[in-house]
Amino acid sequence: MKTAISISGIILILAVALLAAACPALVAGPGCSTVQESELWSADRAYKATLLKTQCSAAFAGEAFFWKVRVDKPEPTASGGWFLVWEIENDKAFDPDPPAMRWDGARVLKVDVSTDRVRGDLTSHIDDLIFVRTFAPAVHAPRGGAQDSVPTTTTVPATG
Repeated sequence: MKTAISISGIILILAVALLAAACPALVAGPGCSTVQESELWSADRAYKATLLKTQCSAAFAGEAFFWKVRVDKPEPTASGGWFLVWEIENDKAFDPDPPAMRWDGARVLKVDVSTDRVRGDLTSHIDDLIFVRTFAPAVHAPRGGAQDSVPTTTTVPATG
């Protein structure tokens, strides 16, 4: 009995290890390609932000799009500076529309992401750089059902 449990335990461990090794290939495997979508320098040219689009084709799901922002800080030192890459979280993987990227001052990079359900801001601070991701549901024209419309607020002037 102990031998059967040991063998099944080893098989389970091997299966988990194989699955863990295969997961990165499933996310950005051979059916994926990454291209530079746009590039923006900060006003003082201390930082360069690059929007990267990864497009993946899967026979079972169609095309999916994933967005990243790479921020470079070139420096005239021996190291040559540094860079960071942020994944842009999104609940619309099948939407090819890129997030809107802009510099708000010399040290604040803002990225506006159109989402289906997520709303809010994520802010990261690295050295003197502030990176703000703003998530807001896209406003679509109603298609006839209450579930498809975005609630709005109307202000009615007071009378009398």
